Amino acid sequence: STQSTGEIGNLVNLRLLEIAENEIQAVPVELFSLANLIELRLNSNQISSLPPQVANLRLLRVLLLDTNTLTALPVEIGELDSLNLLSLTENLLDDLPNELINLKSLAQLKVDGNPFRMFPPGIIGGAATFQYILKRVREMSEMNEM
Repeated sequence: STQSTGEIGNLVNLRLLEIAENEIQAVPVELFSLANLIELRLNSNQISSLPPQVANLRLLRVLLLDTNTLTALPVEIGELDSLNLLSLTENLLDDLPNELINLKSLAQLKVDGNPFRMFPPGIIGGAATFQYILKRVREMSEMNEM
């Protein structure tokens, strides 16, 4: 109900929120007022986009968005300084914002199962964190050329 969605914003000390497998199509904007959130699990829904307000979640360390219908990420995702794990497997992403190179705490970026055309050059060369991805992207490109 709309009433319960609005009340989420009142849970200011919430650290972990899981809204997986709920067929939601849009992330309730109230979630982005949860400044103390450390882990947000939104996997297995029908989310096609993230609003720029995701940048408000400054303490967020884990963001799970696997198995959704994401076609793009907002550039503001590059402002999540604490983000350690970003999981985007099985979406409809064909590109990633260059701003991901700003995520100095990022240790894991999972992107399997997306129809990437290519990785943005800034991401491939911009941070050591992303080196392991480069090999996989090359392997996938070589397979597509066969």
